[in-house]
Amino acid sequence: MNPDLDGSGSSGTSRVDAAFVRSSFPGLGDTTFLDHAAASPLPQFSIDALVDMGRRLGTADSPNALDYADELRIDIARLINGDPSGVALTRSTAHGIALLSNGLDLAPTDNVIVAEGDYPTAIYPWMARQQRTGLDVRFVRPGNGPVAIDDILEMIDKHTRVVCLAEVMFVSGYRVDIAALGAECRERGIIFCVDAMQSIGAFDIDVRSSNVDVLTSGAVKWLLGPNGVSFCWMRSDLVQQLPPLIPGALTVRNRMDFTTIDPVWAPDAHRFEETWLPLPEMAALRTSISVAREVGFAAIEKGVRANARTLADALVGLGAELRGPWPRADHELSGIVSFSHPNTSADVLAAALARARVKFSRRGDSIRLSPHYYNTSEDLDHAIRAISAAV
Repeated sequence: MNPDLDGSGSSGTSRVDAAFVRSSFPGLGDTTFLDHAAASPLPQFSIDALVDMGRRLGTADSPNALDYADELRIDIARLINGDPSGVALTRSTAHGIALLSNGLDLAPTDNVIVAEGDYPTAIYPWMARQQRTGLDVRFVRPGNGPVAIDDILEMIDKHTRVVCLAEVMFVSGYRVDIAALGAECRERGIIFCVDAMQSIGAFDIDVRSSNVDVLTSGAVKWLLGPNGVSFCWMRSDLVQQLPPLIPGALTVRNRMDFTTIDPVWAPDAHRFEETWLPLPEMAALRTSISVAREVGFAAIEKGVRANARTLADALVGLGAELRGPWPRADHELSGIVSFSHPNTSADVLAAALARARVKFSRRGDSIRLSPHYYNTSEDLDHAIRAISAAV
């Protein structure tokens, strides 16, 4: 592990940049990894943090898990410009949305707006509530176009309580203008819940300026973090409206007084954390956040967009059809580029990329490539050559 990257959010005099991060995946060998929208391999600096914490757990000097979790809470809050008291450490993005969907006081006449084609995590928690209580779940249907804010606003009525969707659509890669949508929801008194799984770590996120009420994400994609620990941030007054999803010894106001039964829930997001969290995974996540902050999100965003644009332009030049809408403006662009080809099946394209040892995903009839900022032009050229040979 780089000795300056201790998870504290500052790397001292270290020089952390794209080249450093690119060199942190020695386990990939000759694989060209363009699949961050699925799950990133864990970089060496985070592996080192995980292993180091694992060793400490075998000694009498392991840190207090609850105190360490609070330090991670501060790191996450700084990452999204939120209040640490609103950060709950969770197991997954779905866990975070479930805190809201299960805890919110909703009548059968209320409705929640989601997007057709969104990742199921942003949809299923509301459909489960619908099955139990008759909640009206309304789908915006973008077709092959963007998730248009005007289409969402047309669906809103006096019974709309929540708009829930991903900032980045997981197949098309279209990036929703959450600041514009958040402003509209705030003006109407509607809770705005954002799945940031395809954007956290790739883009600078500011829950305050975007008027986001709930933001939930894991760490295994663009943040280059581990499995096992995720987070959900909520506006403080909303936290206090929701009961614990899983009440436990640590969800109460006096969480360290185990000899007194006093079921008054914690006034902050601690009320959603029923037990201790895994220290090795928390250490790896703190280090991943530290590296991202050291590189800087201006540089990360620039690199993500540039690599996506380069891939997209090259694919269009090969006659590929990109998942729409395309072309798109920079603010609509993410790290995801999905495509098909009119003259070649997805099976043939997938086989060609696999032979070239390019890591990708297939979503339906589309091939999805998702380079990060640290991927080099050689990485992109290698993938394009493999595709060109197949078409």
